[in-house]
Amino acid sequence: MHFAGVDLERTAISTVYSHVLNPMIATRSYMNIEPIELWLDPKALRHGLVYPVDPKTMPDALLVQDSGMVPVQTQVAIVNPETRRLCHTGEYGEIWVISDACVSSFYGSKDPFDAERFRGQIMDGDTSDYVRTGDLGFLHSVSRPSGPGQSLVEMQILFVLGGIGDTIEVNGLEHFPIDIEYSVERCHRNIVPSGRLVATVPTHCQRLTLLTPR
Repeated sequence: MHFAGVDLERTAISTVYSHVLNPMIATRSYMNIEPIELWLDPKALRHGLVYPVDPKTMPDALLVQDSGMVPVQTQVAIVNPETRRLCHTGEYGEIWVISDACVSSFYGSKDPFDAERFRGQIMDGDTSDYVRTGDLGFLHSVSRPSGPGQSLVEMQILFVLGGIGDTIEVNGLEHFPIDIEYSVERCHRNIVPSGRLVATVPTHCQRLTLLTPR
């Protein structure tokens, strides 16, 4: 929308999923299609499930956009971080990566946690060593027209939800920061969506506006 005045198409903007252990895990640069949007049921997300919904029937649905396709010579697995088993279709989990572009170790580190990050092994028979990103996401298949004949091509794209360290587990349910923000926004009429709190203080004081970063 910002660059619409200069006729810059949405397909010209390429998002990248970058990580400290791999500079490019997924990219949109060669897809040549508009960003793919999904509206998800936030309640299902708290149960670890990915359930697309119609935003017209679910006003509190969460909008997510894809990070593109996994490049050639890169392999991504979505793994349950606790059981280390592959997630089923419709589940999200930790993003594990195999690629020549992955960091293989931290120089001089003897921390067992670091070693585990670089040698993640799936419990389903795959003996390969994956790099564990610590980020949550899921793979989703879509069909889009491509090529001169605009024939439908099925592609698998990556959606990134956020870091495991940013989630809060309460009674077995996973909550993302946006859940907490949304709850706070709805708790009082003076809190408006956008992270702004307008508070009225005694008349001898000035009107006070508190800003919280998104």
